[in-house]
Amino acid sequence: MFFELVEKLGAEGLMFSGHGTEPLVGQSVQIERITKAPGFAPRSELLAMIVDMEERLAQFDPHAVILAQSLPEWAWPRFSRRFPALMFHNSLLWPLPWDEGGNGLMAALKKGRGKSRAKRNFKHVRGVVSGGEKMLAQAQSVLPTGIPFGFDIPQMLEPFRYARRSSVRKLMCFGQVREDNGVFDLVCTVRELQADVPELQLQVVGFGPDTEALNNEVKELPGISFEGLIGNVRFCELIGETDLCVACLGVGDWQEPLAELYAAGLSGVPSLISSNTPIFEFQRETCLSVPASDPAALRTAVRNLVLDDEAFQKLTARLPLSDEANFDRSRSFGSEIGRLLLEMVV
Repeated sequence: MFFELVEKLGAEGLMFSGHGTEPLVGQSVQIERITKAPGFAPRSELLAMIVDMEERLAQFDPHAVILAQSLPEWAWPRFSRRFPALMFHNSLLWPLPWDEGGNGLMAALKKGRGKSRAKRNFKHVRGVVSGGEKMLAQAQSVLPTGIPFGFDIPQMLEPFRYARRSSVRKLMCFGQVREDNGVFDLVCTVRELQADVPELQLQVVGFGPDTEALNNEVKELPGISFEGLIGNVRFCELIGETDLCVACLGVGDWQEPLAELYAAGLSGVPSLISSNTPIFEFQRETCLSVPASDPAALRTAVRNLVLDDEAFQKLTARLPLSDEANFDRSRSFGSEIGRLLLEMVV
């Protein structure tokens, strides 16, 4: 996405990456390696890394910087005060259930403190690209008023094969592999349902802190498999065989949109998501939401969709979703940021 932006603008770019990122041939992008991912190192080490990044940025002398939320929130003022800054808002600032009635006084106090802190840290940001309407509403509540905004709508390389599904026999679960986000509960639910629906299958893909535990859990189970991280080609193969996606049943504040939900919808596959998964309004009718961190609700929803074909078919009735936005390069991440940089007058 960043490489696309640099190419569109005919500009030079500098990217800080903790991964093996390489620019495409012919693109003028310099990659600066960082050895510690923000949030996984002691604060003293993070501060040293931030100071080093700031010095290297000053040498590059950018017209503007794009700041992602992988950067510690307390570090934002160091960059946004010095360089025109645009926020790439790729995860929630606080859990969505707090927007839907709240979780009591302590939750309200915690949210209030978080908002006040965010307003201080983000006060110099000049624009924002967000992953959905709910996410943008959160950002606009803590960012300066009147700054330009846009949406990050995943762009697909090629159309997906659409097929009408009438019942659930193959499930795919993707997202972080964690003990506390429903993946293991889903495995148990599928095992129980196989007594009534022997042909029921589950494919889990993804990565996380409990990958090894999940692999050990399912390696001897019939009809249940774990594949770990997969590429686009393999994902397209799997989604063509899938009837229902179970996605991002996560916990905590850090939830982000999943491009896989778009691909599933375009293939005719509805999704079961948690209440703190940010999605666009047009996706809502084809995604069934269950409360985050509620194993009982997850089990009930899966059982209903597997055993009640009519309930499942209600989810598929409006599929496939229109793919116009997902193949409109003028609405890509790079195009949106290019437009905002012009509106920011940097």
